[in-house]
Amino acid sequence: MRRSGDSLFSAAFPFSELFRGQGGRLAESAASLDSIFSDFRDVSAKCARIHTLASEADSDAREIALQLSLILILPGDRGDIYELNMAFEACFNSIKAVAARIGLYGFTEIRGSSRELTKNLVEMSAEIGKMLGIMSRGTGAHEAARGAVKIRKEAESFLLVGLGELYEQPDIKAASVLEIVKWSQIYDRLEEALNRAERAAQIIEGITLKQL
Repeated sequence: MRRSGDSLFSAAFPFSELFRGQGGRLAESAASLDSIFSDFRDVSAKCARIHTLASEADSDAREIALQLSLILILPGDRGDIYELNMAFEACFNSIKAVAARIGLYGFTEIRGSSRELTKNLVEMSAEIGKMLGIMSRGTGAHEAARGAVKIRKEAESFLLVGLGELYEQPDIKAASVLEIVKWSQIYDRLEEALNRAERAAQIIEGITLKQL
């Protein structure tokens, strides 16, 4: 049973290394997605890398679930680990969904607002990495979480601009309607990825605050 003052992410438990691995994969996945939106070449290879990272993350998610079933810890702690594990899984699924659609839809150009959103996702994953790094110390996560909140607010502005550009086009023709539908789905999945990354940051912050 975890003693008062022990960290769930100390050497006494296996979760620190596993979650840092998930954080590293999240950062690489976000960077790969950003690379697609910044340089629309070798899309298939970049999408394949994102799918590989998601598969590796799924393996670690199962390992975290297994370790959670074997270790005797407080119910609240168990819930925290479970929620963080699910939050990471959701993040990977959202990024994978964006990659699948951007590779399938055959776009000839990438919209500027979508590029800004993928950069926000890269920044968000970097903040999550910082939070995972300081979580075992039990201090500093609140400041890092504020950075994640700021990035999410910036992303909201880019999302509104991007959607506004889609629907404010003059003389929309039939061919443009399909393009609007496709880009609406891309923006929706990007928003979902950012929301889920923000949720992961909130859970990490909550875990850290409990250790104070």
